[in-house]
Amino acid sequence: MRNNTLVIIDWIAGLIISPLILLVKLLKYCMPRFNESARQGRLIIKFLGAGNYVAMADVIDANTALISVLSNKVTIETFLHPKKVFYIDDSNLVALAFTSFRALLFTLKGGYHEAINLETESNFSKLLVCIARSDLTLGITNINKSFLDQITYDRYLVNPVMVSKPDSIKLLSNFQLMSNPHILGVIQSSQKLFLDSVRFPNGISTILLAPSGSDTNTLRRLNASVWEKIVERILSNFPNASIQLIFPNDCDWQYRELTSLLRGCKSITVQIGNYSEYLEQVKNTDLVVCIDSQTLHIATQFNIPVIAFFGPSSPYGVNYDKNIYPISQAPMCSPCVHKYFTTPCSDRAFCMDFEDSEIDIFDRLRTLCA
Repeated sequence: MRNNTLVIIDWIAGLIISPLILLVKLLKYCMPRFNESARQGRLIIKFLGAGNYVAMADVIDANTALISVLSNKVTIETFLHPKKVFYIDDSNLVALAFTSFRALLFTLKGGYHEAINLETESNFSKLLVCIARSDLTLGITNINKSFLDQITYDRYLVNPVMVSKPDSIKLLSNFQLMSNPHILGVIQSSQKLFLDSVRFPNGISTILLAPSGSDTNTLRRLNASVWEKIVERILSNFPNASIQLIFPNDCDWQYRELTSLLRGCKSITVQIGNYSEYLEQVKNTDLVVCIDSQTLHIATQFNIPVIAFFGPSSPYGVNYDKNIYPISQAPMCSPCVHKYFTTPCSDRAFCMDFEDSEIDIFDRLRTLCA
């Protein structure tokens, strides 16, 4: 059958499957013995796209079981050597129904350390991975903040950008901060463009620090220790500069922390004002240092050079231009803002922890002054 037909069938089946997934998860919670005993190996579910299996050849070994469709059989047998494979016959409706039922039995019989669903939009594949007897239930999805995905998976990725299937599996199996070399290359090119294009003919006498974005998202924030390093770098290179630390209000959760930490620095003034005053502060500074926030985009509108820190969000989301110097570790799991109820890192945002070498731009700014 054509892929479009399978998608329609899967959507119709999803009306029944979604409640079933909720029921299965409830039964697993009430019957912990279902998942008892240590297991080895993994189950990978991927239906469409035979080329995906060729791309995953390095991570599919003799301890891996697969569930795929019959049209992928030749490719799998040519390039892979999995422990076992179950093929769903999608040649006609009768064969599809019969082999789909057998796929459920196949999944129930096995025992795995981890069951991974790589079929991002299939309700049936979610049911399969959900009923698998495994220590971990993992997957990839295209749906932002899906309640069903949050319940189905122990850990999942939402639409990873420019990340290969093998790297996605590595992130799911053992989550850690991994840089995306493709995005990292683009970021480095953007940094070079800033250094080649931006000049401060009158020097840098005023610098605006904007630690806050909004109270709705805390993932993008820099730790206070990073802001302390930034201030030290600025003052060592521009000892006479006036530094303004701005907050939307004194209720911001970092306000007390940062004002207390930087209290001894006479060059810093803390500013809290109305929106008009805030705009004037951004407009009349020589340099803005901020996270991905409204301040970043306002500064670019006023053609003010910006050093911006990115982690859970993309540097290329809105009106990126040559006046922005992006600092990012280019994590493979980014962007994750507004995609999850709980992010793959459990909201710890390792990507916003920066080493000294990653903020050396503050030592290079002097070369951009006339």
